[in-house]
Amino acid sequence: MSTKRMRKHRGRRKFLTALEEDDSNSSDIDFLPEDHRLTFDLPPDSPDGATHVEQDGETAECLSSPHHLHDTSSSSMCVSDSLPSSCESLNNFSNSEQDFDSSTEKVITIFKNLHLKYPTTTLSLFEDLARSLKSVFPEELNDLPTRYVTIFETDVQSKGRVSANGEEEGDGTSYYFGILNSIREEASRNIDILKALQIEKKLLVSFSTDGFEPFEGPLKQCTCWPLLAEIHFRLFKTKPILVKVYCGEKKPSHTDFFHEFCSELSSLIGKTVKICDVDCVFKLFYLTADTPARSFMKGCVGHNATKGCERCVAPASRLNHRMHYPSNTDFELRTHQTFVSRADEDHHRYDSCFETVVSIDMINDFALDPMHLLDEGVMKRLLFHLLTEARGGQRLQAEKVRIVNNRIDEVMPFIPSDFNRKLTPLRKIHGWKACMYRLIDTYLLLILFKDLISEDTEDLFVRLFVSVRILRNGKLCTIPEKVEEARKLLKSFVEKFEDVFGESHRIYNIHTIMHLPDVVDHIKKPLDYFSSYSTEDALRMLKRHLKAGPNVVSQIIRRRSETLSIPVNESDCLEQKLYLEPRFEFDRQGIIVKVWFRKFFFKLDSLGDSFLVNERKQIFKAVSVNHRISPCRVHCICLSSHEPYFNNHVCNSAFIGMMYVKFTEETKELPITEFICKAMVVPSEGRLVSLPLLHTIP
Repeated sequence: MSTKRMRKHRGRRKFLTALEEDDSNSSDIDFLPEDHRLTFDLPPDSPDGATHVEQDGETAECLSSPHHLHDTSSSSMCVSDSLPSSCESLNNFSNSEQDFDSSTEKVITIFKNLHLKYPTTTLSLFEDLARSLKSVFPEELNDLPTRYVTIFETDVQSKGRVSANGEEEGDGTSYYFGILNSIREEASRNIDILKALQIEKKLLVSFSTDGFEPFEGPLKQCTCWPLLAEIHFRLFKTKPILVKVYCGEKKPSHTDFFHEFCSELSSLIGKTVKICDVDCVFKLFYLTADTPARSFMKGCVGHNATKGCERCVAPASRLNHRMHYPSNTDFELRTHQTFVSRADEDHHRYDSCFETVVSIDMINDFALDPMHLLDEGVMKRLLFHLLTEARGGQRLQAEKVRIVNNRIDEVMPFIPSDFNRKLTPLRKIHGWKACMYRLIDTYLLLILFKDLISEDTEDLFVRLFVSVRILRNGKLCTIPEKVEEARKLLKSFVEKFEDVFGESHRIYNIHTIMHLPDVVDHIKKPLDYFSSYSTEDALRMLKRHLKAGPNVVSQIIRRRSETLSIPVNESDCLEQKLYLEPRFEFDRQGIIVKVWFRKFFFKLDSLGDSFLVNERKQIFKAVSVNHRISPCRVHCICLSSHEPYFNNHVCNSAFIGMMYVKFTEETKELPITEFICKAMVVPSEGRLVSLPLLHTIP
């Protein structure tokens, strides 16, 4: 059976299984999977006026406004599976015409959410299901459409518009949705965006792009390049919004891909625009992409060139089939003036369309990507070097690898559910993802390799670990003195790298990492804020909606129109959210099991999700919550912090919040407003080590 047919049958089986499970668990007419069925019974201990949603056998409190419950355990912090009350089961059909229309709307809403949940399911299956429902309920569902283009409000004219308004770029086709038009369409269905615009009166937007291959096998040569936008507000930022898409056998040309985008961007920056009757000032935040895509955007040479560094004029030379950089870190920095004047001609390949946008700084406005540069770059290189390429005593022997694997197995049960992927043994490191390397370089690097590496290697790891903890801390990254300290540590890391791993391994990623503090200092945000994790997740979702065959751009336009037809309270559009008031999730007995507050959540019955940090940097384990008083109070077990994890010539680990802790017999009941973030508490050689979760720091 072909790959395409196997994927088709796999999606159909998954979809039908969900319907069968739903039918077996309910005697009512309900076409949502079990985890989507909603009831609105108040738990016995819930406060008056609170609304609760039963979900997966538990009850969660809904927001009074059309917000979502947010769960940081995934790349998205919203619980998109929750549906509004209009999506209840189709029970108790009446004979009134109004109820008939409502029943049809409910079925269509259910179909739309199933289409989002199972994007690989063939659309003809929904048509067959609609016909079957009409045959069973001919009177109640008389107005139910049976064509998918009507059910999902698909843009059937997309192909014609692509051929008319699209551009032929080499062997491919592109379609430009427009910056302002895409933002308006997203804001029209997202009340969070409208409220934030009314308060802040500004539209702070960032852009990113990257290429990917949507298909495998004989169609692997097809490449797709979307151009994405994100809107940033004080309390949250949106998920990537599609602005332009290209698909063809070859990479698009720079001018054809960016000319129309840069023309509109130039006309918007600094101007007052109207978004759904709200006047706001359009501002460019930053542009980001991985290194090859940034070179494509800026028109400069790639990372394998002699003058490949985007931030300084350091020359690279070839050694052992690699381009390595000198250990000196004091080279002249590039500026916007030296870039546009072509002071270093060897750094440029062609004129960039972004140079025509007057307000763009060609150096500072193009942010380095921490995901590819640090997580999948430096950290991956260090681990692979220790396992396979290290010289002499630097390489980890089999016994030490076994110890590291045992430590991984020991700490994994204590890892918070904020991290989707858990670490696997080092023998499976070839299958590790970027977020797994981020877990290492930000939290577990020193714990896993303690006393297993040489002093020089450990000193190198400490410098990297401390600097990364500073730059990923939402508070420390805004303090110039702390950013400067991280810059010094990273420069010393680059200078000492040759002494430990050899000259030939000081490649582009190792050299460029010392420029990350410059990006943080310019944007005033932590590393994860401008990384490509959200972009890569958007590309993955886009790839899931594509089916092998021609007219890929038409497929993308149609899937986009179907997504826009779903109201925001039935989809997941927010990337990050800050809760000013606590939100609760109850079980069937009315007991609180999960609480959202500020940028973190905690679970009372979880080993890794119940540790909190207050303003005095004290660690507590949450046991129960009293929500009947305001502010609600959390009953906690106190942990004592009595010793730093390390204290050497680099720094004291208390500076980054890494401490040995132990449980005490003392308990307290504290208001939830005293807690500022969540903590990770993991075992290490028979003791407990705590670190604050950096992405939960407001």
